Amino acid sequence: MVPDERRRLLAELDELMEESRALRQVLDSTESAYATVRAHVEEGSDVRAALLSEPVDQQRQRLSSQLERFERARHRVRRRFVLLGQKEGVSLTELARLWGLSRQLVARYAREPNGDSF
Repeated sequence: MVPDERRRLLAELDELMEESRALRQVLDSTESAYATVRAHVEEGSDVRAALLSEPVDQQRQRLSSQLERFERARHRVRRRFVLLGQKEGVSLTELARLWGLSRQLVARYAREPNGDSF
């Protein structure tokens, strides 16, 4: 049987992976839109025509939104690893080294109240 803390970590890792997949899709779509705009610029279109060739405003909003969702999911995973690591006796210094993060950031994750303060 998987303890509750591990079950939460697994669920948050699943969510992070899903947000990562969604981010890749949005990045691919954004890249395609930029390629279309670039082609218009290369063909001599003015800025207005090039930007009107694709809904770049919508692409920007989608990308910004998905980046935020990904960052929130990543934040929750890091925090969950810190909390579980502490319960398992791993020091904040070692957790920081393992993640490649500053000790101060890991300590902040450890001090966060329950919930997502990102």
